[in-house]
Amino acid sequence: MIAMLLGLYFLVAIGFHFRIRQIPQPHQLQDPTHGVALPNAAQSFLDPTDPKQAVHRNLDQFITVGGVIYRPGVHYNCTKQNGNSITIPRLPTFIIVGVQKGGTSALNALLSKHRRIMKPAYFEPHFFDQHPAIIKQKTVQKVHALEGKEKLRLDDAAAVVKGGVHTYQTPPLVCDLRETYASSCFYKGQVMHYPAMLTYEKTPAYILTEGAPTTIKTIAPWTKIIVSLRNPVDRAFSNFKMMLSRAKNPSNKTFEDVLSKDLAALRHHGFSVPDNEPFPKVELDEKQLKNRRWKFQNYIYRSIYVDQLRPWLEKYKVGENLLIVRYERLNSHPDVVLRDILEFLQIPDHAFRYKEMVKSYSPTFWKTSAGSNATSAAGASAARKLTFRSETRAYLKRLFEPYNQQLAELLGESEWKDIW
Repeated sequence: MIAMLLGLYFLVAIGFHFRIRQIPQPHQLQDPTHGVALPNAAQSFLDPTDPKQAVHRNLDQFITVGGVIYRPGVHYNCTKQNGNSITIPRLPTFIIVGVQKGGTSALNALLSKHRRIMKPAYFEPHFFDQHPAIIKQKTVQKVHALEGKEKLRLDDAAAVVKGGVHTYQTPPLVCDLRETYASSCFYKGQVMHYPAMLTYEKTPAYILTEGAPTTIKTIAPWTKIIVSLRNPVDRAFSNFKMMLSRAKNPSNKTFEDVLSKDLAALRHHGFSVPDNEPFPKVELDEKQLKNRRWKFQNYIYRSIYVDQLRPWLEKYKVGENLLIVRYERLNSHPDVVLRDILEFLQIPDHAFRYKEMVKSYSPTFWKTSAGSNATSAAGASAARKLTFRSETRAYLKRLFEPYNQQLAELLGESEWKDIW
């Protein structure tokens, strides 16, 4: 027994010693250039195994990695509404905001394997799309309380806020929101303890959420944005297959049946779509016409990227704090796309395994019974049998052509011209 214990202790000691030796000693720099790479900068990392290094760092302190100065996991102090001063991590480093069925699950799985990137607490936190209404409403309530006004009901407060949290941007309010975001969507304790780690989250619904660019820019102005786009026709069909696979009792509705309603909604909201679709037209009832979340439920609109990207380009600049990648290129040259992303994030390269890069990460046919988005056996079977009519594909291609052209003009890059 004693010999076994001594042997176990010996193995643990060697393992811990080996882990420590793999990480160079830390070095902190004061960077007067605010994030620009410095010449002859020391190449070093913080040691996440040393609790003494989990110290508070202000916004002027940077970490050097591969000669590039960046600021992952920086801690800072702020004062909440109640007057208490708190220390919270400056996160996330980046957010994957879309698009659904555009390769976001693959990016999530691959980037999370990087030794310097920490996963979020949830697969898709949905903080800025499901929570914004409550965030905004409570923000207004707090403002009214500070101003000595009568407390508003949440319904009344919702009508006051328009265009994002920035309407009431005060340090205490932002501090409260940042603490809520850090505590509810990330492993806050680990981030505080390992300040060299980068954090991220991915929620494809953000790209559709009104006011999300402004809200994210307010709560996390340091965060970079990543968007992955896919052939809009293929994305729409894949989207329908995913939703069908989740249905416990899949209906007999075809892809064309759903597209008929999507086209009616688009026409109602003033979008230009071709006539003579190869399936019957339908009329929407009053409830459908008043649906405020119609964009989230419209397979065609979710593939009109130019309309979704415009609000983001008002707050972010492509190549600086916004990166747009192509799903098809991620499939054909995953190593190149991943290298581009790591360069955009200014973090060291990583030896991704070939099997990891060519693996399918699509959640469409996950066989699980947990959660509201779980795939059902009946739904998965129906989705596999689904066919895509050639005349429907041709019509959708014709529909998306002008929007794809506008996208290329908006981005001002030739690589987006006539790619689909």
